[in-house]
Amino acid sequence: MSFLTPLFLIAASAALLPVLAHLVRRRQMRRIPFSSLMLIQASPEAVVRRRRLKDLLLLALRVSMLVLLALAFARPFIPQESLPFLPERQDESVVVLIDRSLSMQAYGRFEDARRLALGRIDGAGSNDEIAVVGFSDTADQLTELSNDAALHRGVVASLASSFRTTDFHAPLRLAADILQDARHEARTVVFISDFQRSGFTGALENFTLPGDIAVVTESVADDLSENSHFEEFALSMQRAADTVSVDLTARVNSHAPENAVQLWMDGQSVDEIGLPALAGGAASFRQLTTRKGYFQGSLRLGGDALQADDTFYFTYRVAERPLVLVVDADPGRRNAFFLRTAFDLGAAAQYSLRQSNRLTSSALAGADVVFAAGFPAFSPLEIAALERFATAGGGVILSAGPDTDLENFASALRQLGIAGGQPFEFRQPAAGESFMLGRIDDRHPMFAPFANSGTGATLRPKFRRYVRMIPDSAATVPARYDSGDPFLLERRLGFGRVLAYTSTFSTQWTDLPLSGIFVPLLHHAAAHSFNAPATQEQYLVGEVVTLPGTSGDVWDVRAPDGNVYKVSVGGAESGFFRATDKPGHYVAVRASRRIPFSVNTDPEESLLEVRDEEEAYAAVAARRDAPAPAPEEAALVLQDEEREQKLWRAVIMLLIGLFVLETWLANRSQ
Repeated sequence: MSFLTPLFLIAASAALLPVLAHLVRRRQMRRIPFSSLMLIQASPEAVVRRRRLKDLLLLALRVSMLVLLALAFARPFIPQESLPFLPERQDESVVVLIDRSLSMQAYGRFEDARRLALGRIDGAGSNDEIAVVGFSDTADQLTELSNDAALHRGVVASLASSFRTTDFHAPLRLAADILQDARHEARTVVFISDFQRSGFTGALENFTLPGDIAVVTESVADDLSENSHFEEFALSMQRAADTVSVDLTARVNSHAPENAVQLWMDGQSVDEIGLPALAGGAASFRQLTTRKGYFQGSLRLGGDALQADDTFYFTYRVAERPLVLVVDADPGRRNAFFLRTAFDLGAAAQYSLRQSNRLTSSALAGADVVFAAGFPAFSPLEIAALERFATAGGGVILSAGPDTDLENFASALRQLGIAGGQPFEFRQPAAGESFMLGRIDDRHPMFAPFANSGTGATLRPKFRRYVRMIPDSAATVPARYDSGDPFLLERRLGFGRVLAYTSTFSTQWTDLPLSGIFVPLLHHAAAHSFNAPATQEQYLVGEVVTLPGTSGDVWDVRAPDGNVYKVSVGGAESGFFRATDKPGHYVAVRASRRIPFSVNTDPEESLLEVRDEEEAYAAVAARRDAPAPAPEEAALVLQDEEREQKLWRAVIMLLIGLFVLETWLANRSQ
């Protein structure tokens, strides 16, 4: 019980006055000599005892009246939160949040979460309305706010855990939106989760629940957090003649020394490494193949409490070597000798080489990159063929030479959109001098590998002559001579690129072909110029897979569970497959094209460290939009509670009743 004006309780001490008066005026027995008691009637002992009882009762009544008078002036009331025993309860609107992320599959946590949710539904009042939300990194409202307990029970009973990550921001925000339309003033969020640490994201730190929403946290976590899983995966390839060596390396987090990592290919176990033999927790396997195409396999650990992350799925593609076409119109092939040498590396070659003296469409067919070395002149048909080749994704690299017609060369580069309208001219230094490379963009893919490799001295070739040209506004200049003129011009054309090299690929104008950087520089230029079929083979659960094509194309994507999904390609020449909810191998098929890929669980979700329930409650429910009430506002709240209860009236009525009883008892005859 609380009091609106508790200072009046001090007046209750006045109840001591009747007691003191009774003690002070208490009669003392005196012995009086008397002659004879023959004529005096004796009082019965029962009457004496009754009189003493009456006096004590009157004393108690008078003391009680004084106490009740002080109590009435103190204005008593009972706070609402102190009345849990009252049979009446306030109807609630409740949103039950059930964590169904991957970590909930460990140690039976999800089954415990369903039992808690069912218990909450069964314990709800007949007028309570409930909504059920299942969440992982996204949140889905599974039932609307209603008092249909059978519907809620059926949804919770059929709910399954997922393979996705955890994010507590999404479900709390959805719960707040749902409760905006609730019928009851009492609004509660029941938060059932293992409260995995990775779920407390930065977005949650900036989120506040409305102040009128209460939060109840129900933790299903335990003290067990050990879980073996794959942390990282790397794949590399090396080519030797027709054989490709594929190196697979996985970093493993395992708490079971007796465990082992198995390599599976085509549904069969082909190799195994025991964890005690791992160096730094990394398992490495090597596969040799001469077959081209896609390969799918998996790495597997022994089972533990969370089996979904004990298998890592991978896909890789062994492609044909890119084809480089070297075109030299000179019968002696003197302009392309060093080009041919740079790409004709035998068994270790990363590129296939083809030579021609023509730039026709048939000559360009099947090539990925074309080098036109020292061409004397380009016909309109040849320029059109190069433009179509680059637009389709090929790489075109052109260079001048001693026999080049500058006016024709300039016209060709202008039509390809790489050079401006100013005339070209040959430039050469004074006798006994040479030009050097000046400003180089170290971030460009052609030059970045040399930026920090300690090969600065080899990037100083000498140039005795070059073609001075002005780039088009759409072209870029990755490197210049020390004279300021462009060394290399580049422009994106369609899906491919056109590069113009202003000197020669032979030693006629420069000693670059004799430099140690000549071969790697040409290889980087070739790799940068053409648009290789870019396919991503590894995804995480929940990521979107982009499938290429033209508008109207339809892909059939087969998931690990055998379901087939249709994906249509839109106007952006891409289709988007979003049903990557299960780890495993997928295959997308359209006509004769086939794109396999693999999906794995996020390693972050495999870390089972959790926050305890008190810490989770503080992180979720400590912040409110409503500020703490000011002292005067708190006083008004207390006055409202006291005014609603009016207990002082009952005290006054009791006081009057005691007064009447005291009056009657005091005047009652013996």
